Amino acid sequence: MQSAWAPMLIVALVGGLVSWIGSLLAHDRVKPNIWMGVRTPATLKDSEVWYRVNRAAGRVMQSWGIAIGAMGLTFLVIPATWQPWPFLAVVLGGNIWLWIVIVQAHRSPVAGTSTPRSDHQLPIR
Repeated sequence: MQSAWAPMLIVALVGGLVSWIGSLLAHDRVKPNIWMGVRTPATLKDSEVWYRVNRAAGRVMQSWGIAIGAMGLTFLVIPATWQPWPFLAVVLGGNIWLWIVIVQAHRSPVAGTSTPRSDHQLPIR
């Protein structure tokens, strides 16, 4: 039977990378750009929306990266018990969690207003 230490080490390193990128986003270290962060028309247009959405997404990515890294290290120490299902559950669950947080952060009100921000609001008559 072939050892699975190399793939699990890669999983642990990817978890660390996701957590590090999340930390940068959560602490406002990434300015609005087209390369890194949650890039939507609304976030690229308004820096306040950029920082709010990326702060929320960064916190999720930090937790998600820690979970992925811990799972990779756990399966590195105990390779005989490796199954793909926990990995898929963490990756898919974290992805769904991240999208929910991004959508909620986009819909939350901008500071000083009582209505959610939307670039597609209907005109008031």
